[in-house]
Amino acid sequence: MSFLLGPIVGFAQTAEQQRHLDSLLVRNQSYNRIDSTKVKILTDVYRQYMRIKDADRMEDYVNRTIQLAQQLKLNTFSAMAYYRRGLFYHGRSDYIKAEANYEHAISEFDLVKNLDMIAGTYLNMGAMYANIPDYAKSLEVNQKAIAIYDKLGNDLDMASCYTNISSIYQDLGKASQSLVYLQMALKVFAKDEPNGRGVAVVQNLIGAAYLDAPKDELLKMGTTVKDRLQIALSNFEKSLTISESLGENGLIASNKQQIGNVYNELGNDDLALKSYQKAIQISKVGDDKNLYADCLYALGSFYLKRKDYENALVLYSNSYEIAKQNNLLEIKKQAAFGLSEIYENLDRYDESLAFYKEYIIVKDQIFNKDKEREITRRQMQIDFGFKEKDYQFKQKITDVELQKQVLLAKQQQQVTFFKTTGTGIK
Repeated sequence: MSFLLGPIVGFAQTAEQQRHLDSLLVRNQSYNRIDSTKVKILTDVYRQYMRIKDADRMEDYVNRTIQLAQQLKLNTFSAMAYYRRGLFYHGRSDYIKAEANYEHAISEFDLVKNLDMIAGTYLNMGAMYANIPDYAKSLEVNQKAIAIYDKLGNDLDMASCYTNISSIYQDLGKASQSLVYLQMALKVFAKDEPNGRGVAVVQNLIGAAYLDAPKDELLKMGTTVKDRLQIALSNFEKSLTISESLGENGLIASNKQQIGNVYNELGNDDLALKSYQKAIQISKVGDDKNLYADCLYALGSFYLKRKDYENALVLYSNSYEIAKQNNLLEIKKQAAFGLSEIYENLDRYDESLAFYKEYIIVKDQIFNKDKEREITRRQMQIDFGFKEKDYQFKQKITDVELQKQVLLAKQQQQVTFFKTTGTGIK
């Protein structure tokens, strides 16, 4: 799972927030000039509606802001309105609306030549496409973001692109390549903020890379099937500690779910069940439908493994419905396959066959020959660029080292000359 590394606004409504909103509405009502101040007021209003999660009124004021900003040729405001609305829907796993707003944002940012925000929008789109998943599109927009960040010398945000790409490799079963990108990202994030969200995200993903890696990939990663569990658990726990200190509920829920997966494989049913239940409890009240559906699926798998078909059926069904409603193809595929297995064990063969057919359909939506070719092509482009950048960096270090050695050699020659000729400073 990819995590959006940019901020998503999402707070429970409070009396203080409502009072602030009321004052903004009064100010908007009383200010009748058509100028940049009016645009700023409208911006403050829609942002407050985002904070209290009032989507309908947020839509209204975002549209007003965009219309006036474009009329006054203040495209920075219209660009940010599209971008923030994209973030709002991205956080709710409403990817169709998020995509449309992100695309409009890029067009508006292009008008004001704001490369950093264009790259930032591509970065968020990369995380969004990876969650659907649409790997070819995710790789494409990450590639665009990396090109801009490289031009701007922005290593921190480039590291966020690396985390998106790592998730794709992870989903494609290439955990060792995923780990390469994660280690690069972790180095950058840890240098910037050792206990920051970036570090927590990467450690969560490193844990997943070890936990889910097949045997041949684990060998490339320098570990074994048995040892991977402790490595994974250690990373999830480190990520959880940071997530809890930051109050990052989405990451907390994801780490709880993954810790449940580790305990499940270790055969510690009590700890696994507690972790799964906590993950569901947290993710249920959040906006991220992808995460909630994934947590439901994980607990469903726990019950299926123990042949508790009744509980597994309820959890898989709920996971499937959320995935279906939000076009979350990977979870929909997994849940359909799980439901087919459950119905087969319950001797309900018609339903089992129906869900198996659904599984095949969704699987083909994620992968077909054209998509696989495009994914492979873009992987090769990104990996080549990544290796080229790494080579240039190492070459730069080598050149600096060579210059030092030449300077040192000259200094030694001078010392030898002084000793031989008897000259020098006393």
